[in-house]
Amino acid sequence: MALFTFKLQFRGGIYISQVEGDDVNEVLVRWVKNLKVDEIQYFGEKNRELLLAEIESGDTYTLAINDTTNVWILFTILRPGNVTLHIIKTLAE
Repeated sequence: MALFTFKLQFRGGIYISQVEGDDVNEVLVRWVKNLKVDEIQYFGEKNRELLLAEIESGDTYTLAINDTTNVWILFTILRPGNVTLHIIKTLAE
């Protein structure tokens, strides 16, 4: 099992968390579902639901960053601001 590090940039704030798993898309959905929205200013539950719906429908998805291994980016726009999410997969200890 690998460790995925999520670096969320939203409205000037940077929020970092980690989730264990094997597949970036499966881990991404789990990360959104467990996101502590009360710790992210202006994000809220409604935006978590919108982001999850976009990911599950395929409207928003991760892109592998060229010339890297196990690094992805996701970008979308929610009502209160832009979401930039970097995902890095590392080996768990």
